[in-house]
Amino acid sequence: MLACLRIIVSCFCLVLATLSLMSWVRSYFRSDVITTMDLSGTRHRSSTFQIGRGRLCFQQGTYPGDGLEFLIRKTPEYFPDGQRMARHWLTIKGILLPEPKYTFLGIGYRTETDREGEHYLQWSLPHWLFVIPAGLIAYVAKPKPLFRFSLRELFVLLTIMAITVGTLAAVLRIVIS
Repeated sequence: MLACLRIIVSCFCLVLATLSLMSWVRSYFRSDVITTMDLSGTRHRSSTFQIGRGRLCFQQGTYPGDGLEFLIRKTPEYFPDGQRMARHWLTIKGILLPEPKYTFLGIGYRTETDREGEHYLQWSLPHWLFVIPAGLIAYVAKPKPLFRFSLRELFVLLTIMAITVGTLAAVLRIVIS
């Protein structure tokens, strides 16, 4: 039973590390943004989660009550039937959120408050913060091998290494030229 649980945990963490790695690579070409806006009350609240430029960002802001009324008029598709709450998801080529002010090992934050009462908070986490722990857990939780490899397993390993080196050579060729 314990061996089966270790296999399940190891596979889950390996899939999580692989998906995080794919998201990391994609984040240098596209940005995925999920935004929630609440325009009810005297203060508007906005929360944004963005994956882009090799990092995961969470931004939250509050704004004065009359500051964002134009959003309902400008983007009626996000506020159907006069609702005061909106959620949307989009993929863009650029980066919306500013760089964090204070960073350490890629983990950063930025906070600002201006004269008009706007408050802004942003947290930024690098993708490796998810890839490395998930990969380590997958490695540690896997059942211990007997160090006997079949010819098929060696061919699979050789194929993965060849694809990785070929992809790296193609990327470096594009970057250098």
